[in-house]
Amino acid sequence: MKARPKRPKQTLLQFANNEGLQTGTWYQNRLVGSIGYPHLDWADRKVEIGYWIDASMQGKGLVTKICQVLVTSAFDQYHLNKVEIHCATWKFTALPGNTRSRALPKRLGFTQEGIILIKRGQNNLQLSPFKSTLIESVL
Repeated sequence: MKARPKRPKQTLLQFANNEGLQTGTWYQNRLVGSIGYPHLDWADRKVEIGYWIDASMQGKGLVTKICQVLVTSAFDQYHLNKVEIHCATWKFTALPGNTRSRALPKRLGFTQEGIILIKRGQNNLQLSPFKSTLIESVL
């Protein structure tokens, strides 16, 4: 999943400048993930939702519920025109172990826009030399 936590100072500065929003996901007084808008694109009036969640918390609906709030907020409070979710893939198929992340935009009614194929460097230890990003959005 995406959007690993940043250093607190950078996160606060990003929020103060209205350039993004990063929040912690807490469950029973324990930080179990992060979710937010890594970058608000004011010129194109769009935002990407980025998230990660501890493996022990996957499948409990937390990310789905928070994403629903972020989508609503993007349109109603930020007055944006588009919300995107980018999911890592290998050669046009979902990453093994990334199927939950790939299913999230579908549950939220997003539409697949396309796949960006990226050639990975030779120093990368992944089995496949190709990593791609699946882009899903809602207007």
